[in-house]
Amino acid sequence: MKYFAGLDVSLEETSICIVDETGRIAKRRER
Repeated sequence: MKYFAGLDVSLEETSICIVDETGRIAKRRER
């Protein structure tokens, strides 16, 4: 199964979202 990751970086926080090939969210984190 393939996974895809998106990363959003700003000065105050960083977010990452990992989804599988069907578009289902596998992991989501914010810091």
